[in-house]
Amino acid sequence: MEQINFQNIINGMLGKKILVVGDIMLDEYQFGDVRRISQEAPVPIVEVKRETYQLGGAGNVIKNLVSLGANVSISSVIGNDKAGSKVHETIRDMGVEPDNCFLYIDETRRTTVKTRLMAHNQHVVRIDREDLHQISDNTRKALITQILYKFELPDAIIVSDYGKGLVDKHLIDSLRTFCADNNIFLYVDPKERNFSHYKKVDMITPNLKELSYGSGFSVKTDEEVSRAASQIFKKLRCKNILATRGEDGMTLFCEDGNIFKIPACAHHVYDVTGAGDTVISVFTLARIAGATMHEAAIISNVAAGIVVGEVGAVSVKKDELLEKLLS
Repeated sequence: MEQINFQNIINGMLGKKILVVGDIMLDEYQFGDVRRISQEAPVPIVEVKRETYQLGGAGNVIKNLVSLGANVSISSVIGNDKAGSKVHETIRDMGVEPDNCFLYIDETRRTTVKTRLMAHNQHVVRIDREDLHQISDNTRKALITQILYKFELPDAIIVSDYGKGLVDKHLIDSLRTFCADNNIFLYVDPKERNFSHYKKVDMITPNLKELSYGSGFSVKTDEEVSRAASQIFKKLRCKNILATRGEDGMTLFCEDGNIFKIPACAHHVYDVTGAGDTVISVFTLARIAGATMHEAAIISNVAAGIVVGEVGAVSVKKDELLEKLLS
């Protein structure tokens, strides 16, 4: 591939319109020191010194898209609580236009919060606050109405499914029809809970665990990955599958029968948090910026290699991505 293609594709990402539909959450990090053990139980006492907040789940997809210059719209559900207000504030600080942000407040659920307690750069414990029940019919109708009639038409829609209750068959069916009618890509980062719902979408990006669940058997080797992809094509009749395989890179299965195995390019892996979010974000942007399926997979693979070399769910930077591609 010519280097000029990378330059053109990365430049072409600027201003592309992406709608992210999915489970947004708040990641809270509390950092402190441990100097003593509790007298109440044999556990360390962490003296918290500082706290930070960032978006998680579908929010990490948003962060990556914004970092690469996309024009992002958001459709999600939050609770009527302090965490929901913090999500709103964080999105506003990222520069997402208020008219592009639809966070439906559901009084029956909490905003998902994942609190990580860190001491001396060690992860001590994670505390999750969340509700996993399916959203109500009224909530779903409000989301679909916003997507169909109030947002500007996007170039692509990413469904970031974390299995928290937002995504269901009715939502996917509505999005698929909308995308087909308007020539819009529909890409899904799947979750086992909803695997059967992703029928006839343009692409899904399962990891090995999700690939195993979707196919019904354990997956690890190249042969098993190919067999699993074949099973999922039969079940879902989706157009393409991008299987993310950790240290073995990724394998792209295209609707025209082409298969591309792409080796991992990370030299050091410190944290895989958010790697899948980076893959679907960068792949989608590259695709609508003019990349072929294979080129988009290569670019997203390089992006994933960057983020797994950092601690925490970080977003890939445009200049760093281009530098890695050109080198």
